[in-house]
Amino acid sequence: MNFFHKKIIFLISKGNYRTNALGNFGKSQIYKNFIIISLSGKFKYLFGKLCNKFNLGKFISIDGTPFLTNEKNSINIWFGGTYMKIIKKFLQYENNYTNIINPAILNHEKHFDIYPNVKINKISFCKNRKIIFMGRFYFKPNNKYYFNEYRLHKIRSEVLNDFKIVENKIFWDEHLPNGDEKEKFDNYRIVKTYIRKEILKIINLKFHKKLYIYSDERMLSSDFQILEPIYDLSKIKKIYSGNICIDTGSLAGSVTFSPRAIQIFESGGILLQTWQQDSKKKLDIMFDDITCANIDQLLQKIDYLLRDDNKCRDFANKSSSFLLECENKLSKTLDNIFN
Repeated sequence: MNFFHKKIIFLISKGNYRTNALGNFGKSQIYKNFIIISLSGKFKYLFGKLCNKFNLGKFISIDGTPFLTNEKNSINIWFGGTYMKIIKKFLQYENNYTNIINPAILNHEKHFDIYPNVKINKISFCKNRKIIFMGRFYFKPNNKYYFNEYRLHKIRSEVLNDFKIVENKIFWDEHLPNGDEKEKFDNYRIVKTYIRKEILKIINLKFHKKLYIYSDERMLSSDFQILEPIYDLSKIKKIYSGNICIDTGSLAGSVTFSPRAIQIFESGGILLQTWQQDSKKKLDIMFDDITCANIDQLLQKIDYLLRDDNKCRDFANKSSSFLLECENKLSKTLDNIFN
């Protein structure tokens, strides 16, 4: 179905939470050759299902609510996870996509390239900048996992001095040579949680009064400034805006534009991120400004951005140019799928 020579795509989700977490992609808007119509919520999604029944356009379902079986005109995107998140009875369908991949452990899967999308002229930065982290620490080590507390301590220097190492298949073959996908994946999440925690501990030691952590987790020591988690999107945007925002990547895999990173960009935050397997491809001109290969590089970039307004100004100017190009990239993603 075409409207003013544009393809119409219905974005369907039974719940509002996930579409809200997608940032601007979860809203109705135009991307070059496409019109996205967002139908989320208990009643709107029923209208989307009806449109799908009569084949009135193209369709994207979020997290299988509802699951769309027509592989010719629809895809199901599972956000916030790899194919391990897909409900077992739907695994055989070819129109499943994920927004997170894990090439170190899991077999190849279809990946939906999402980008931040915001039409802006200028990004500002706070004069009295803070360091912000929002997130959780889901996976706790115990003796049922290969990576218990003892083994995590042994690899501490290795993983902090090279963030790439846990995204390398060789690392997992060395530590769990006989482990199946499930065992390696569970341990991967343990290691990624551990890295997240250790990074924040080190940042806290160096920049204690500047670091603010929003989390409902109390795994960290009482020395941290841990604040209650924020779920109101308008409040999250205000907290991120103009501040230095840390993203240690997804605990499930390696992807630059996770919902958190997109939220930071669309809020006007200054993103610093640990190395991801697609960092160079996705960030392009922003790669050197955002991506950190190890803990020393991350600390150095935080220090520069806290001290130097010109560094922040350069970051803001480059971000503006980069974000204006993201609409083209997202349109290309849609075109590759719905050509």
